[in-house]
Amino acid sequence: MIDGDKCTIIILYVDDLMIIGRHVEKIKDLEVQLSTKFKMSNLGTMQQYIALAFVYLSTRIFLSQNKYANKLLRRFRMVNNNPISTLMEERLQLQSNMGEEFVDQLMYKSMVRSLIFLTHSRPYISFAVSCVNRYLGAPQQTHFITIKQIYDTSREHVMEYSILMHV
Repeated sequence: MIDGDKCTIIILYVDDLMIIGRHVEKIKDLEVQLSTKFKMSNLGTMQQYIALAFVYLSTRIFLSQNKYANKLLRRFRMVNNNPISTLMEERLQLQSNMGEEFVDQLMYKSMVRSLIFLTHSRPYISFAVSCVNRYLGAPQQTHFITIKQIYDTSREHVMEYSILMHV
């Protein structure tokens, strides 16, 4: 919704509705309009949305997935792995049939899909995640080693990445 220089953004995810904007009066007007058509409740200033944490400063908002990243490292038992700085081996040629032993497909899928969500705050892993995502149907040892590398890289940078928005 744009009214001159007053922009209000509506984000809908399943049954959660987020209204974002700089002008409080526009947000309140929109809430009133929507509440005449839908049953709504205002939960106040957002602190967490799905796996994104929000920290408010005077003119800035930090969006972070650090808690989610740490949870993934614990879930996949990678907390004690040595952190590395190389995301993927240079010129690595992943293929669907590498002639290697297959790995647990359910575990692999879970690890990849969790990383896809982590790319929201860590865009630097997007290419590597898209590479390992291609092999969900029949993951092999090299694919699994590559995904572990992505997690080990995320572990090294777990507290460094947040998105800063100026408001």
